[in-house]
Amino acid sequence: MPQPIIGMHRDSQFPPPLNVHFAHVVSVALFFLTLPAATSWSMWAKVPLEELVQGSDIIVVARLSKIQRQCDGTFDYCTGTLTIKETLWGNVQPGRKLLLSWTTALGWSTQIDHRGNEGHDMIWLLRRDTGREVHASYPWRVRDVRDRDEVLRIIREYPVCLQVPPTLPPDGHQRLDIVVRNATTSTLILPLIRGTPDTVATVGPQVRFHALNSSDITDECTSPPVTFHTRPTTETTALAPGREYRQRLRLDTLCGPAEPNRVYWEIEGLPPSNPPYVRSAPPDVTSWTVDPDMRAPLIRRVYNRWTVDKR
Repeated sequence: MPQPIIGMHRDSQFPPPLNVHFAHVVSVALFFLTLPAATSWSMWAKVPLEELVQGSDIIVVARLSKIQRQCDGTFDYCTGTLTIKETLWGNVQPGRKLLLSWTTALGWSTQIDHRGNEGHDMIWLLRRDTGREVHASYPWRVRDVRDRDEVLRIIREYPVCLQVPPTLPPDGHQRLDIVVRNATTSTLILPLIRGTPDTVATVGPQVRFHALNSSDITDECTSPPVTFHTRPTTETTALAPGREYRQRLRLDTLCGPAEPNRVYWEIEGLPPSNPPYVRSAPPDVTSWTVDPDMRAPLIRRVYNRWTVDKR
């Protein structure tokens, strides 16, 4: 049986009063007016703040200005200037200006648009590209300044990080940046991690690498198992307060032909790193990458240096 009109009794022969119709129309109109924004954000799965902080190269309080926009009918290509007010982490000084770039695919449900942040002091969790640009290609990478103390706490309590460059290099092999931050006032003695993208890493016995099937850090890859190739050492290294240890490795050198969805690493006694998505490019394509913030491992292709979902 058809459902009665809202505001009308099932047995009524008369329409509801005008004010009931008006309220219903207004509520429906408001729903559809807010639907695009709600859909845009709801399409992005929430990534924990800890993982975003661990996966950021530069963390600053900055103000966005001088936005420039170009549109080709399909994409909006935008740049803006970030003027740093305070450095929470990273090798940048207050007063310095950074070039922020982002793109928006017109009509898509998952949008990144920073124009609403122009003129406001915000916390920016940034990733640096191989060029001079920085990126915040995920909605929650821009935070209210009221989150400052929480971000500083995470930097201090989660020193072990794994960062993935936004784009693949020309050889198509995924790089991994092994990072340890010392946001304390004391020197940290760490097990040695040494290697290059083309060599097998030398690591201390307290270091462990892990592969994941999904976003669940307990969902270890077991079929097929992933073997990480490292050489043992008992050497240690000292990390001074306020400094960062960074070592770049190559995914295929680290775990051979296996292609896990996500990887993370840990030092015994410290919280584990963030588990970003990783992916090697197909042999004949060098412009494929995976956004490490995404909860679903959608492969993306770079068009004119901008990453867009390939549907």
